[in-house]
Amino acid sequence: MDIEKLRTIIKEHIRTEHENVNWDYGIEVCHIKEREILCADINETIDFILNEASEEELAWLGENFSEVCKQTQSVAFYQAVKKRYETMQNPEFKQDIKVELEFMPGELEAEDIDTPQLPV
Repeated sequence: MDIEKLRTIIKEHIRTEHENVNWDYGIEVCHIKEREILCADINETIDFILNEASEEELAWLGENFSEVCKQTQSVAFYQAVKKRYETMQNPEFKQDIKVELEFMPGELEAEDIDTPQLPV
């Protein structure tokens, strides 16, 4: 996973949203690029979510989480986001992820999303 590239895209996402510069198109371009990186190697993405991503980065990337679930069908990804959510401290960022956690299971075709798939 190219973490530096992902972080550059997140910065562009934030700038575009704050400046309202070509807002709809700019945000969608950022989402597409973010999802491309997140879906390329789901195991690296899970590691990033659990061990490297800041809470702010998670909040910005969270807008993609349902689509990542849909594209990858990874229950482990859902569980990683849920696990990380439980440790988040910033209420604003945590709320952003809470909203995504409500929608993510609906994108998964798996019948059992609660059996642990992450290493303990």
